[in-house]
Amino acid sequence: MKPIIEITGLGKKYPIVHNKKTYGTLRDAIVNRLRHPFTNTQTHESFWALKDINLTINRGDIIGIIGKNGAGKSTLLKILSGITKPSEGKIKLYGKILRRFSLDELPQLYNILIGDMSLVGPRPEMEFIVQNYAPWQHLHLKAKPGLTGLWQILGRKNIPLHENLEYDFYYVTDRNLF
Repeated sequence: MKPIIEITGLGKKYPIVHNKKTYGTLRDAIVNRLRHPFTNTQTHESFWALKDINLTINRGDIIGIIGKNGAGKSTLLKILSGITKPSEGKIKLYGKILRRFSLDELPQLYNILIGDMSLVGPRPEMEFIVQNYAPWQHLHLKAKPGLTGLWQILGRKNIPLHENLEYDFYYVTDRNLF
């Protein structure tokens, strides 16, 4: 089975800055900085939040990230989500292009061909979500589910996710061929 995430030799190093010299008062510190503006009074150290992490995640794997405070759990998640870059190592994320261009939806074309779905319609919901619907929300189940919904066609990046039901209701009540 081809992995969806491969991490090899991942590491993240953070700098720590300490003042070498301590001063009795704020006035002493300011006077010293004005007298010696180009003197470096700081030491630069660093620490590794993550070091030599190797990990492979396959499709369908359920993972948990556990550890003590300061173990680098949040750093790993920030690196995987692209918020920060690693200091060393490689991360390979497979399937990024598939999701970006919605190519992962292609298998749904089979459901359209056999008549279980339509090309445009309300997006199918997971059963546990439907069980918690209020009575008025069941209206959106009267139409065949679609490969793409009206809210996606109109611009899924610009429309908040919680408004998709409103677009589904509009589609269900006002749909026609023209």
